[in-house]
Amino acid sequence: MLKHIKITDYSNTYLRRRLHLLVVAIVIFSMLILSTFIYLGPTVGTLLGLVSKNRNATGLVDSIAPAAPIFTSVPEATQEEKIVITGLSEPGADVELFVNGPSVGVAIVDSVGIFTFTDIKLIKGNNTIFAKATDSDNNVSDKSETLSIAYDKDAPKIDIISPKSGDTIRNLNQRIIVKGKVNEKSVVRINERTAIVKPDLTFELSLGVEEGNQQIKIIATDPAGNQKEETFSITYVKSS
Repeated sequence: MLKHIKITDYSNTYLRRRLHLLVVAIVIFSMLILSTFIYLGPTVGTLLGLVSKNRNATGLVDSIAPAAPIFTSVPEATQEEKIVITGLSEPGADVELFVNGPSVGVAIVDSVGIFTFTDIKLIKGNNTIFAKATDSDNNVSDKSETLSIAYDKDAPKIDIISPKSGDTIRNLNQRIIVKGKVNEKSVVRINERTAIVKPDLTFELSLGVEEGNQQIKIIATDPAGNQKEETFSITYVKSS
């Protein structure tokens, strides 16, 4: 009976020792795996294309280009030699502006997506303008739409066809037809009323008049804001 008890105690001791060694081995093996992952993980990940060893603080490197910049509130024509150009793009990106070919500067897009260029110098006549955006990872956008802006300091010319200054108009309907022509696209107003300007740049307007001397004022305004004024007088007589 005593011999049986001693054998059983020996077996239990042996099993506990084996279990202890197994636990120690598992801990050591786990530490080796963890160390290997910490030191070799970035390199292995790079080879697999899953993790970049040179990644930045925000994660993987961005390879998507920003959208092309969009211009806002840009005039079709101006009488100013230097203008302000604004637009929208990806916040934080650099927007490069090109005027008539070469680059004229770079603006940083603010936190709400707005960029601004001031004192952009134009040449007389037509100017072409476009922009590109570059983000912090050097991805470059497609170029924006190409704007066409006319720099024009010359007022339009007005040619009065009829009636001529000093003419006497006779009819019964108390109206006269004013006709003329401008040398460029313009808005034409005659005695504060807008005349119809045809594609060939001729214009006309029917005016109601009273008997006697009538003053007629024609103002033509081109897209750049330049104005030309012509004033003359005629005499209206209600007569058949």
